[in-house]
Amino acid sequence: MSIRRLLTSRGPSLERQQTIAIHEAGHVVAARMLGATDITVPVDRRGGGFWFAATSELDEAVILLAGQQAELVLTGRDSGRSEYDLRQARRALRRTGVDLDAAGKTAAELVRGARLDIESEAARRLDVATIGRRAA
Repeated sequence: MSIRRLLTSRGPSLERQQTIAIHEAGHVVAARMLGATDITVPVDRRGGGFWFAATSELDEAVILLAGQQAELVLTGRDSGRSEYDLRQARRALRRTGVDLDAAGKTAAELVRGARLDIESEAARRLDVATIGRRAA
């Protein structure tokens, strides 16, 4: 096996892991704040995932958008990997009459107000992912 293949087979860079942790932490903190239940967030070297039970379609959309908003607020950029979240948020919003921009603004406000909680949650998730990476 070539060194290049060995290095690239180890998973995403530390920067990418940080972005994943921030994104997923945005979802988690928003879900907790909005009273979602059954929150599950597996994060490993390859990426993250997120499952939850929201109390309303609008809350569902805001929680889905909070991951991308957390990236924007905490890193100043969007990784461009929120397509699934955006699709799901649009689907949830069809039943509410609220547009994506309005839900995005709500998510952004929530994220800005919970920045310290998101940073703390991301750090905790990154520690777990980094420990797993070192063990690999």
